Amino acid sequence: AFESLPVTEEGSRLFCFNLMGNIYQSKVALQGFSYSAMCWTYHLRHGLQAALGSHYDEICAVFVDDILVYGSSYRQCLARRRVICAVLTALGKKISTKTPSTITPTIECVGLSWSSNGISLSESNADTLRTALSTVPKSGAQLRRLLGSINFAQSAFPTLTKRSDLSSAKKTLYALVDAKPFKISEEGHRALQLLAKSFKNEPLALHAYTDLVDGYDKCWALIFDSSDDAIGGALYR
Repeated sequence: AFESLPVTEEGSRLFCFNLMGNIYQSKVALQGFSYSAMCWTYHLRHGLQAALGSHYDEICAVFVDDILVYGSSYRQCLARRRVICAVLTALGKKISTKTPSTITPTIECVGLSWSSNGISLSESNADTLRTALSTVPKSGAQLRRLLGSINFAQSAFPTLTKRSDLSSAKKTLYALVDAKPFKISEEGHRALQLLAKSFKNEPLALHAYTDLVDGYDKCWALIFDSSDDAIGGALYR
């Protein structure tokens, strides 16, 4: 998802970013949201922390340009949503009109489904991955994208006999990405078949977010998404 363009040495000096107090110089010009992510994550986190204090993450989680607000009840989630909206307004941010304003016990955010059952791939992402696993890649770029999806959902292969089977399958496929001419070997076909057979959309092992799914009545509200404002493109220009 994070494609990039090389830049000259002179141009590289212009691509310096302050990320959480550290200065980074980029050697590539990142396109679209992969570029905006370098600015948005820091800006949103900094703004929320300045307004709400260091414990702002106890009421919401920031995913680049998406904010997931959560609470233990409908009323608490509604109140927290109003607070976050007020902060975003103070920061001069636009709240997307296409994101849901409803507050429910289950919601989809950043391609994942969040509920009291845990965090799993959204059904659309799960269907896309199933289709990709059952289709033989025709180019190295297509295989690289597939491997990125596998890495994103690598806990969703529960029927593998050994955990190392996933690593072995990925190692086989990674070796084929830059093959010239591109061709899926017999070993590669077996790796794809193994992954397709073992894929199941069960809760992922995202232990960092266990506090977000610790009750059957947990409520969610996805309130912010900048994609319809073309923020990434605007920053790039």
